[in-house]
Amino acid sequence: MQDAPHQKHPPDIQDGDIQNANGIQEKSLPDHPHTTSLAWIKWLIIILALATIAFLIWWFFPLMQQWLRSAQQPTPSFPTITPLPTRTPRPTSTPTIEPTPTMTSMPPSAYVVADIALLDPPLPGLFNPPIVLNEDKNVIASPDFTHPQWYSSARIAEQLGNIEFPEAYYATFGAGQVAWVMDVPLASGLYEIYVLDTLYSSAGSLDFKVRLGSRDLQPLLGQPRLNYRSSQGENAQYSDLWRSIGVYYLDNNFDILSIYTEWTVRDEFSIVAIDRVLIEPLPASAASMLASLPADRLKYLVDDLNASIDGAELILPVQDALAWGDQFQIATNPNKDIKVTWKLEEALPLGKYEVIAWIPSAHNKAGVTYRVLANDQFLEGEPILINQVNYPGQWVSLKVWDASSPVYGNSVNLSAQMDIKGGTLGDIAIDAIGFIQQD
Repeated sequence: MQDAPHQKHPPDIQDGDIQNANGIQEKSLPDHPHTTSLAWIKWLIIILALATIAFLIWWFFPLMQQWLRSAQQPTPSFPTITPLPTRTPRPTSTPTIEPTPTMTSMPPSAYVVADIALLDPPLPGLFNPPIVLNEDKNVIASPDFTHPQWYSSARIAEQLGNIEFPEAYYATFGAGQVAWVMDVPLASGLYEIYVLDTLYSSAGSLDFKVRLGSRDLQPLLGQPRLNYRSSQGENAQYSDLWRSIGVYYLDNNFDILSIYTEWTVRDEFSIVAIDRVLIEPLPASAASMLASLPADRLKYLVDDLNASIDGAELILPVQDALAWGDQFQIATNPNKDIKVTWKLEEALPLGKYEVIAWIPSAHNKAGVTYRVLANDQFLEGEPILINQVNYPGQWVSLKVWDASSPVYGNSVNLSAQMDIKGGTLGDIAIDAIGFIQQD
């Protein structure tokens, strides 16, 4: 900017004149044209910036709305398969069971097996028609069964010499997730859930998650972990088997039940086979039988229909008293010794377990003795003598047994044995045995 012209004889002071540092009055100068241009440029930049911001807000407004909605609403859990959490050794909570005299009337599922005799493989002790969810109609798989990592049972049958499978299934070595999903809500009540353990193409173990709507359910009996059997080893498998993953209480009749599992890459010793799931509605009497048991402990139950009975000449089924599954068996005036053995399917963690027996309210007129075995060897301790007539319609404790010795390895197979002496007079009731973890 050039200096202002020097004035030797300043004129008279007018409006707008200013006084310099020496007290001499000088004329105020008008704005330089360059200063005015810079001011306009600043305002123009501000206006353009505001216009750009306004344009960006207008352009991204729909995306912002969608983001705000998703932040305020939970993401639906279906059909996405939620990864399984780390499994804890005990349920964190157990719902309160409210027994109901009858099952609430609900729309029937399309997958009810009305004729239990047609169920393949059979499942002993079924009282009500079960629901069977099939891998081709009720399963969401990731990756889909069309993915090359899956082997169909037809392809496996070819490799095994064209053998026949009663039902189709899929197997894989690759990582994946599957979910079996009910077609309609189930009535409130107790249900036992079984997973099919195929004779071929299943090994290793899987953890399952049972959900009612978006809520995870904890089992009242058993645990949602399955160690698949094999045709190899000591406890060899010779046919397809239904394997229980627990008894669950459904506390409403409007949410959909689903069963999830997921796994990582497997090898030939832990291949995953996905077949059917069976859901068995339990009678209302089961709720009253479970209500007296501790809610914060892992519990396992073996029914008399899954027990082995040796030495009996005649065993009669009875359905006229409170019992597990609304039925039990009786031996009457046996001529020779009878041995009844209840054995858990799953090996349990080492520890102490209370063993309990259910004594029905009828046909319980004799004394019997009980012993407990770990890995088919009797545990230390005296046999427990029980006179059934003293415990009608209730659980009786057969004391706490210690199966914590490291000699058993990492887990232990527990069983209970009831001995009935030959020549015993009267009826002897044979029903369920329970194992309750104490540690």
